Amino acid sequence: MVQPRKHFGFPGGAGIVLSLMWLVRATASVQFDASPSVACTPAEADERRVLISSHEKLIEARVQISSLVSSGKFAEIQGLFYQFASPERNLQIVDYLPKTTMGTDFGGNIAIEQVDEQTGQIGLGATLGFPQPAQPNVNVSRGTRTQSAVRYELLPPRELLAAAGTTGRGTGAYFKLRPSQQIALEGSREFVLIMQVPKDWRGDYLRLVCTAYGEPRNGQMTTLGQAAFLIPLYAAGDEEARQLADDLSRAERNFLHVVRQQAHEVARRSQPTLVHELSLVGRVIPEDWISRLVYQPLSAAEPPAFVRHLPPVVREAASDYDSAKRQLHDLAGTYLATTGVAAEQL
Repeated sequence: MVQPRKHFGFPGGAGIVLSLMWLVRATASVQFDASPSVACTPAEADERRVLISSHEKLIEARVQISSLVSSGKFAEIQGLFYQFASPERNLQIVDYLPKTTMGTDFGGNIAIEQVDEQTGQIGLGATLGFPQPAQPNVNVSRGTRTQSAVRYELLPPRELLAAAGTTGRGTGAYFKLRPSQQIALEGSREFVLIMQVPKDWRGDYLRLVCTAYGEPRNGQMTTLGQAAFLIPLYAAGDEEARQLADDLSRAERNFLHVVRQQAHEVARRSQPTLVHELSLVGRVIPEDWISRLVYQPLSAAEPPAFVRHLPPVVREAASDYDSAKRQLHDLAGTYLATTGVAAEQL
């Protein structure tokens, strides 16, 4: 059973919402949710026209993303932007769905008719004067009228409904959706990623950032909602990998629960003295500490310096979460960056 992802509110001050791995402003009018974990199935290289070595394979991940307009008007939303990335840059995305799509609201071609009408008239008049009172008048005229019509059809104007592509030299992918009669901005939508991985790949995770944007203001895009997630991936049928993916989800939920409980204590430790409160010196714990802690590379030699200022219970939950990430990432196989071949196969 899929567990819905919860948003937690923090008491006091400006409203802040904790959405999985990120703190975002509660002024957002669009909320997001995503699959808690994804079972990856084999994908055929021939169907994708992708050349891979005998030391590699293709896997397919189907990620469900939901969007909900919780406040505001649909007309305010100019589009949704979804961005996937491999935090350790070891997953190579070779294909994806949906593709870039053009569309139109017209049901068929547009009929055009141009009518050209010309008229002409020639007149001749004369007055004959005589000494007699009567003055006869002679007038001769001739008119012509020409009308022509040209009828033809034009293809209806097409607009960009969905744009998609890769980022990070193929280690990420993005999807940009615009509102139209063909695309609904609310509800659940499936996104498919085809990834090239080592032959011994069994599991890993992706980072997903969801953004709803509105009309630009002062030359900058306005954000109507944003959330970020870590999506655990595991090979379908691999029970151990599935268990590690579930462990990461549980560690994630526990970490968020502890952060919510310790919100006031973290705020107090962020500005422990009056000098900090007056902003005369920087915060001991930065405002974006959660995203910096969660998304630090696994290759980092040491945790960020601010970690030692966190409450002990938060440090413990963060450590458990980091351990769960590392255990799942250990199933990602090993590439030699210069050859793209799994090291175990050499």
